[in-house]
Amino acid sequence: MLHFPGDLEIKMKIYKAIHKHNFSKDIISFCLRFRYALIGLILVLTGIFLNNLLDIEPNNEFEHWFNKQDIEYKNYSDYVSSFGNDQYFILVYRSDSLLSESGLKKVRSISDSIIELEGVLDLVSLSTIKAPVKSPFGILFTRLIPRERINPETVETRLNRHDKIFNNIVSDDRKATVFHIYQTPEVHPDSLYTGLNNIIRSTGEVDNFHYYSGKVLSIEATKLAKSQSGAFLAISLFIIFFILILLFRNVIFATIPLITSVVSIIITLGVFTANGGNIDMLSGIIPLVILVTSSTFSIHFLSKIRHFSSSNAAGPQVLESSLNAVFIPGLISNITTSLALLSFTFSSIAPIRVFGMYCALGISISFVVSCIVIIILFHSVSKWFLSGLKKSRFTIDMWILLFMRSKVIQGPYTIIIASIVTIVSIYGISLLTAETDVFRFFKPEHKVVADKEIVESWFTGTQPLEVIISTKGIETDSLPEFINKIGNFEKQLEEGPMIEYCLSIFDFYHEFGIDQLPGNNFSRMINSSDQLKRFYSEENQQLRLIVNTNFTSNQESQALAEEIKIKINSFFQNNRPEYFITGVSLLYAGLNSSILESQMLSIGFSFFIISFIIVFIFGTNKVAFTGILPNVLPVINTLGIMGLIGIPLDVGTVLVASISLGVSVDDTIYLLHAYRGKGNITLGLKHVASALIRTTIVICLGFLIMVFSNYQPIYYLGIFVAVNILMALVYDLVLLPWILIRIKKKN
Repeated sequence: MLHFPGDLEIKMKIYKAIHKHNFSKDIISFCLRFRYALIGLILVLTGIFLNNLLDIEPNNEFEHWFNKQDIEYKNYSDYVSSFGNDQYFILVYRSDSLLSESGLKKVRSISDSIIELEGVLDLVSLSTIKAPVKSPFGILFTRLIPRERINPETVETRLNRHDKIFNNIVSDDRKATVFHIYQTPEVHPDSLYTGLNNIIRSTGEVDNFHYYSGKVLSIEATKLAKSQSGAFLAISLFIIFFILILLFRNVIFATIPLITSVVSIIITLGVFTANGGNIDMLSGIIPLVILVTSSTFSIHFLSKIRHFSSSNAAGPQVLESSLNAVFIPGLISNITTSLALLSFTFSSIAPIRVFGMYCALGISISFVVSCIVIIILFHSVSKWFLSGLKKSRFTIDMWILLFMRSKVIQGPYTIIIASIVTIVSIYGISLLTAETDVFRFFKPEHKVVADKEIVESWFTGTQPLEVIISTKGIETDSLPEFINKIGNFEKQLEEGPMIEYCLSIFDFYHEFGIDQLPGNNFSRMINSSDQLKRFYSEENQQLRLIVNTNFTSNQESQALAEEIKIKINSFFQNNRPEYFITGVSLLYAGLNSSILESQMLSIGFSFFIISFIIVFIFGTNKVAFTGILPNVLPVINTLGIMGLIGIPLDVGTVLVASISLGVSVDDTIYLLHAYRGKGNITLGLKHVASALIRTTIVICLGFLIMVFSNYQPIYYLGIFVAVNILMALVYDLVLLPWILIRIKKKN
């Protein structure tokens, strides 16, 4: 028998009292007494929340991924309040005859169509932008493409003269042009995106248009999440049903886990929608995670019904014995899995918090629904319930006996191999990095990635940083002199290797002698031009300096921002104005640290909770500590594999460790519970091994459905959770028995 130290007597009394009291009989009695009310309640809730699902909307706003209290987000918000949101639609049109009269008319026609769309606040394009021109009345701005007569030579001359100003409007080869489309907040981005696509189709030149913006990335990612959520769920239902048919060889046994999971999904998503939840990249896979993880208790319960029914026992006895065998370990497993998923609520990233909370809710609902449905169904139609049962071909008793006598268990090879693999995995973990480049979230063949590569081949400096400089304390008459100084600073920045060019209000006036302009005239010119208002906010007294770069990662943008800070401090010295550097790339760079922080917090909390529950139930002895190993080692191995093959942590893969810990601990709890009850690991394996293998097959195949996703974080999430769960089963069936046998021999 297992030995428990004297200081654990209280815990053991609690544990024995739980087992001595026949909870199974009470639960069965309660479910049967109120069966009509319980089934009615489940059906009513399912119907109500199913109707709620019709109201669920996609959420493609990138802001909800960031911590609103973070200094980077506050800086970005300050920039937006002064100069407008830079998350506009960027549409690129290419034509070999762009600067011909017909080509320019085409651009003007496209611009007119875009402006007429509902939801367009402003448009900056070759047709709407104005060029500075010196006149007897001062510096005026005239349209690059006149409304009346179009002179291609004049247009090209002005483009060449003000090449820097129009660098992000027309490509160097003068064959591609950009439409910057600003959206009103009242209109949903999807609606405007649809309108733009209709305009593109109406031109008959679909292949000549390309998108390049965060708006489109968010919309496409959300479309993937919404479409794949339903598709993956349907495919998973079919595959899991097929696998359960093979394992149980009974339609009823294969159907019940799916029914209870689907009911739980509907109720969970109904609550999610009622609380204002919207579909994004992570919430889109909540149904699949609930389906895969919540079906395990039903499979264990039905496996026991199958086992006890083969002894020709009476129906009520079969039901009571089955529930008695699985309720306590099932309840403990449900608690540990739910708490592991709730560890994501410590994340500073809102979608990760929502994902963890509703997955935990769905799994808990499924446990309750599974108990109620299986008990009532079995009692009501037990003969029909068992009539289709055939002798399973999936028997492993002989295999277990041979395995326990093999060199794998009897020799030292198991611990040697596990140690080597763990050491290599720890090295792999040291190579892990975080990545939040949203373009890398899509597979290389996706259109948004292809469009990005095409656009970046035509335009330089496509990744801007925004330097916002305060002009508070500077007299109005001194503003031209200060802006002239900014121009000198621009030239210094442009000497840097990563900077393509800079752009500020200085570049609109420097050829006319900005330092000679009276301050009051300068102020009047700013107010007369919407174009200039994008570079100077008189209300907030802020000047905008755009630093256009070609960095390839968010980490590089952080490094460049630090370099710019050093240059600002050096250039202005004691007269340094207040400033901050912002931009979407810096926000995503800050998201990297949030992802790493989420990883550490979720793993730490999950490990603590799982360890605490195992130790509380099984005591602070060697058996309990041994039970922790099969759950921790697979996580170390999986993260090590990711590091070794260069897969970074992102918004999807950051979920791998805690999901895997929460799910894989179920097998350990069922096995240790059986070991404690039988007092022998061989008998314990015979008792639960077939159910453990069934649930692992279902979970792995369910998560592997995600490999069909075009969204890279979800693709890798599915692969690595499946790998982790499979390794956890191997550790449970090989390493855990290996250690337990030696502990028992020593005792």
